[in-house]
Amino acid sequence: MDDFEKHLQPVDDGLPIRESNEYARYKLKALEIYIQITNTAMRDKPWAERYYIDLQAGPGKNKIGNEILLGSPLIALLNEYPFTQYRFNELNPELAQALQQRINTSPLHNRVKIYQKDANEVVTEICDEIRRVEKSKTKEQWSTLNLAFLDPEGLELHWSTVEQLAQISKMDFIINFSTSGIIRSIGANYVDAVNRFFGNADWQSGDLSGDIVKRRRSLIDIYLNQLKKLDYFIEIDPELGTHDISFKNSRNTEVYSLIFASKSQLGDKFWRQARKSSSPRRLPGFGD
Repeated sequence: MDDFEKHLQPVDDGLPIRESNEYARYKLKALEIYIQITNTAMRDKPWAERYYIDLQAGPGKNKIGNEILLGSPLIALLNEYPFTQYRFNELNPELAQALQQRINTSPLHNRVKIYQKDANEVVTEICDEIRRVEKSKTKEQWSTLNLAFLDPEGLELHWSTVEQLAQISKMDFIINFSTSGIIRSIGANYVDAVNRFFGNADWQSGDLSGDIVKRRRSLIDIYLNQLKKLDYFIEIDPELGTHDISFKNSRNTEVYSLIFASKSQLGDKFWRQARKSSSPRRLPGFGD
């Protein structure tokens, strides 16, 4: 395998790689399975375009201990039935350049556009493009079909960004929800940042005292209710118990949740299938 081929493989290719915790393995697996299920089912439909949007894409590869994994952009790009359009954003210039170098080696590089902007600013440009595509589609074409993978490290994702994306009729979300980070921000009195993340101050009426499990569940449910207001289909799976995937540490304390939202019951069905195939185990080494 030469250096050129290494750029699209889960191996060290000499470019920057994002250091990740163990939970990332299951997050990326859930994303991969959902994309595979959805793209397999939707590949031959007359969509105007099928967009994959990743607003904090990273360099394209992750490292967990000594193991290298493909990151979310390359997982989406290398799918058996790829999207027709990819819009990646990475603010860090070094990581953005590494992602660009890797993408350039793909035969699908002409489907990709990489931005280097704040995620909450670039979203307007991406949404405007999708609207132009939908406005110019032929009578035989359907609308666009879109998946946005939103993977903030903390509270940097604003609710206004989610709202803009949600204005596109067929926009599914997979959102990394950092319950630990939110609770720390609340404890540090970063009220404005939490308000921007939730879109309002309604989170303050949640169960924020006492049992930490109830506190985390309350915050997730408030966020899910916000998504419901945008006409997203949020239904508790009776078999799985919750709508989100929970990532817990060795003390069984939740540190992250992966939230899915679709305006289609079919999308929700695909997510349940992906979730059942990517169940995380408890993760060692995390603090509250």
